[in-house]
Amino acid sequence: MKHLVALAILLGLSSVGFAQTANARGNTTCAALPCVVASVSLTNQTTTVTLATLFTPAADGLYRISVYMSTSPTKGSTWAYALLWTDDNKARNSGRQQLSPGAFSSFNAPVRSLAGQSMSYSISAGQSIPPGASYNVFITVEQLE
Repeated sequence: MKHLVALAILLGLSSVGFAQTANARGNTTCAALPCVVASVSLTNQTTTVTLATLFTPAADGLYRISVYMSTSPTKGSTWAYALLWTDDNKARNSGRQQLSPGAFSSFNAPVRSLAGQSMSYSISAGQSIPPGASYNVFITVEQLE
C-alpha cells in the first residue's frame, strides 16, 4: 500500500513540474510541441474574407503556417490569399498568392510571431466573381516552440 501511495505522489509531482515548465515557456495551450493552435477549413466558398484572425499568441514564439487552397475551374475566376503576422522587427506577410481557375496552391513556412499580435489571413477575388466560382481553403497554425 505504501508503494502505491508513494507512486501516486511521485506521479502528481512530476505532472506539476511539467505544467510549470510549460507555463514558463508561455505555452498555455500545448501539452507537447509541435501542436495545432488554430485551423480553418472553408469549402465551396463564394465570397471574400477581408481580414480574419487565425490566432493571437500569448507569448512570443515560433509557429508554422500551412495553407492549401484550390479553386473551381469556372472561367474568369481568380482568387488569392495572404497571410499576415508580426515578428520582432515588423509586420510581415506572405504576399498575395493568386490562383487561376481550377488551380491549387500550397504555402508552408515557419514564422516568428509576437505575443498579443494576431496572425491573420485574407481571401480576395479578381475584379468580379462569375457564377459558379468558388474556392476551398485549409489553414493550420502549429506552435513549434
